[in-house]
Amino acid sequence: MYWLPGIIFTLVGGVVADRYGRKKVGTLSLSLIAIGAVIMIVSRSYVELAVARLLMGIGAGLIPPSFTAILPEWFPQEQRGLILGCPIAAYNAAAFLTLLGSSLVSLYGWREYIGYVVVLPSLIGLILAALILKERVKDKEREAKFRWKDVKTCIKNRNIIKGAVYWMMIVGLYSTMNTWYPTFFVDAIGWSLPYAALIVSMNAIAGIPFGPIGGRISDKLGSRKLVLWISALILAFTYMLPVSIRDFYLLVADIILIGVFATLPNGPIIALTVDLAGTSLAGTAIGVIYFGASIGSVWSPILFGALKDITGAWNYSFYMLGIMGLIALIAMTLIKEKGSS
Repeated sequence: MYWLPGIIFTLVGGVVADRYGRKKVGTLSLSLIAIGAVIMIVSRSYVELAVARLLMGIGAGLIPPSFTAILPEWFPQEQRGLILGCPIAAYNAAAFLTLLGSSLVSLYGWREYIGYVVVLPSLIGLILAALILKERVKDKEREAKFRWKDVKTCIKNRNIIKGAVYWMMIVGLYSTMNTWYPTFFVDAIGWSLPYAALIVSMNAIAGIPFGPIGGRISDKLGSRKLVLWISALILAFTYMLPVSIRDFYLLVADIILIGVFATLPNGPIIALTVDLAGTSLAGTAIGVIYFGASIGSVWSPILFGALKDITGAWNYSFYMLGIMGLIALIAMTLIKEKGSS
């Protein structure tokens, strides 16, 4: 219920943000997350929980094509990768802090935990957005420049669609790792679930600085594709390795490598998308690639688990991850950085 709304609302939200204002849509996204979290805290039935998760999922789906799309307005193309890589650093840091904060569940209960880690940050974000966040393009100017035919051209842009396929694979891989690796380590190695989850969380810690670093490298090279291509190549192998490794230090090294190269492409892929679409359609273009990411986040963990159930072994599930990495590699190879089609 959390990921499914993103399949629709990231794309729709991007178009709406380009038409009516990215700050407005971003503020709406945080409001929906906060409202959903409050409903979740006071819920007393499955239906209420489902409604809460649905609202939170819609809100989360609206964040990338709204708040992220504001950034390219303020910075030139040669700084775009660095700037667009910064949000993922904050995301990884927040993911780690959330893990540390999970101790609140045992101390106070999950309802209080949701209040501390979702409601409070959302309200703080709303206040900061209202007081600090500015759009360079005014609403009237944005509305005057907006053309539906440009939106259709952007959505049909083959290079942006290939970027969406790339991002579907990369984000799908990451979602599958966080969903299934702890269970795999419990089943195959015998670790306790909390310990396995802690080890897997090291990918988020390792990745914190590499969003901006990957973006900066792509800015300096004058090419986004090289960083994205190398990341996909390395991830195609590193995601498969745990099934054949039992040495603790090698497993930790592999998790850290995944964290680095799963984070490295964030700035370059968004910058590449904006390069292709232009800043006036940044919300729509970012919505397209996160439409792919939302799909990947849903089907990849499901297929990974289904392969384990069908075959009774983990091997084929991990082979699937390698294939996904290769698909991402092929998609990036086919993208043309200059111009569109």
